[in-house]
Amino acid sequence: MKKMLMVLALTCLIACPLAVSAEEPADAERAAIRQAAMDYVDGFYSSSVERLDKALHPNLQKVTLHTLPSGGTLLDFNGIKANLVEYASAGLGARPADQRKIEVTILDVFGNIATVKIDSADFLDYAHLAKVKGEWKIINVLWAPHRKAPEGAAKQQ
Repeated sequence: MKKMLMVLALTCLIACPLAVSAEEPADAERAAIRQAAMDYVDGFYSSSVERLDKALHPNLQKVTLHTLPSGGTLLDFNGIKANLVEYASAGLGARPADQRKIEVTILDVFGNIATVKIDSADFLDYAHLAKVKGEWKIINVLWAPHRKAPEGAAKQQ
């Protein structure tokens, strides 16, 4: 009986820290996730191919939704890493630092996966990240451009 209680106590001591760490990621993990998101969006705005390359998984899938004139919708799946790197290299996303208005919100982290909301001057992105070979990489992005509201209208969120 004593042996069984000892085994049970040891099991609890080992399992409890694992359960806590699985629920709440360390500050360093959260910082690494935030950095990957910043490398993605700020890398695009600053035309930094190096930052984009570091943030994006080679199999990135970036998707947006278009509203058709008929009122229907169409998912556009053409966003891949090579396209984003080429756009950045050409300076197509370039925007002065004081006009980028970047806000990164980590919505959820579970083990080696995370979901992040990236709100910037031009776009709203929901990104899925995975920790691959010790580094956080953006795997999927669902995004929409911010639309300019008509004069006098409130901004729609």
